[in-house]
Amino acid sequence: MGRSRKTNAFMIQTEKDSLLALFDDARKWCQGNDAMDSRGQSVHFDAAEAVSWDLVGGLCHLFGWARANTLFASLSLHIAGRRHLSTPRKTREMAAMSALMDFNDAEGTTYDVLINRLRKLPVWQGRRAPKAESGEVVEESGAPLALPDLPAAAHMDSEHIPL
Repeated sequence: MGRSRKTNAFMIQTEKDSLLALFDDARKWCQGNDAMDSRGQSVHFDAAEAVSWDLVGGLCHLFGWARANTLFASLSLHIAGRRHLSTPRKTREMAAMSALMDFNDAEGTTYDVLINRLRKLPVWQGRRAPKAESGEVVEESGAPLALPDLPAAAHMDSEHIPL
């Protein structure tokens, strides 16, 4: 029987590149639906006729539901400025997904705002430490990889979209 591996909750560079490539044209992004066809009708994110996606639909389309679900919390922090520390673990991914949907569909969210946030996304640069039984993520040097402990106001900038 194989060992189970913990899935990395942070986006890697190839995933970020794929997401930016998916949204390389404003016509490939939509609001209010996971995905839309060329007639502007709502379709499943994996439908062959889909030509545009919202952020959550795009993540699911590119990486599948399981991987997208794993990425929601870290992306919610970096894109929507939302932390979900007080959310019970079993519902944390859904709360994060909801925050991403709220951000995507907010009146003030434009294609340019979305793309700028995607370009600024940090990517995982570390590795799993061979001796780290806890599965903690470490930098190449072996030091624990620290996530910024920022207050909510620190996530606001000139592009902040109130949720």
